[in-house]
Amino acid sequence: MNRFSSIVLTAALLAALPGVAAAQDSGAEETTIDNAPAWVRNTADRAVAVFFTGATITSAQLDVEGPLPTFEFAGTAEGDQGFEIDIWPDGTLEEIEAIVAADAVPANVAAIFAAQFPEFQIETIEMSTRPGKNGLYDVWYEYAGLDAGADLDVEINEAGTVMVVELPAAA
Repeated sequence: MNRFSSIVLTAALLAALPGVAAAQDSGAEETTIDNAPAWVRNTADRAVAVFFTGATITSAQLDVEGPLPTFEFAGTAEGDQGFEIDIWPDGTLEEIEAIVAADAVPANVAAIFAAQFPEFQIETIEMSTRPGKNGLYDVWYEYAGLDAGADLDVEINEAGTVMVVELPAAA
């Protein structure tokens, strides 16, 4: 099956799910864990088992803002660590995010961030694990907070070789 056929099939499957058509029409993002398709929930359960200890999925929502809807499963793991697992409608893992403390960020990443944003007021740091090339995972550190009074998100890959800065939207 080619990529186009896969997207069409995914769209058709999503339209058949309870509440998904209404969510897409209204921009709503509500669903329940039980409303997620079995293949999507299976990916979430497997990701929890592989990446977290003592974890429980506590909520789910359907994000309809991107190019394809994304199922977002949230929960907590051992040590009260919050996490979110994002899964495409076909059951493919998009991203795993876990809130981490500043001392859990690799020294090279922390040094690059501090040098580029010395006045940044950190609100949260997330470790983002994403499927990469050749079946390997890429790890990014996502800083969210305020810089010069404006909301700013900064992502740096674990090697410290790529930085993405999401500028605030123009008012």
